[in-house]
Amino acid sequence: MEKDFLENETLKLLSLLGREQIALGNVLEAQAQIRRSVREKDWGTLEATLRDFADSGEVFNSLENKRTILCRAICGNETGNDMFSVIRHVPERNREALLAAFTRVRSLLAESRVENSALGGYLKSCLSFLRGIFESVIPNRKGKVYTRAGTIIQSQPDRLIFDAVL
Repeated sequence: MEKDFLENETLKLLSLLGREQIALGNVLEAQAQIRRSVREKDWGTLEATLRDFADSGEVFNSLENKRTILCRAICGNETGNDMFSVIRHVPERNREALLAAFTRVRSLLAESRVENSALGGYLKSCLSFLRGIFESVIPNRKGKVYTRAGTIIQSQPDRLIFDAVL
């Protein structure tokens, strides 16, 4: 009975890891499209891609929660329920496939982190550039304001009015 249960749960876990790989593939595609949209200044595509990105992220989070529940079911009352603890409990013939699928999910997550970091750095430099332009164009307080912890508070313009003739 225990063997059949572990076999069933292992097959469910392999299927779930496959779906996680697909979801992460969608996330990576969306991240690449976000980068292209920002570079090409295609704001309509960017907005649609951000929605797709959020949906793919939600799908992955849902699958990850299911994976955690499956791992707990396989490990039973054992304190460790990470994938390496799970692999010790599954039938030996499924261990290699399970480890390969989990390794692929982790590598896709690492790729996604790198892409997020690169896009975040780009956006941070753009923000810094725009903040510098606004500070030179819009008069603001010249003194620095500090928090209780001693960090500088970036002053934001209260309002900005452009006078344009159409």
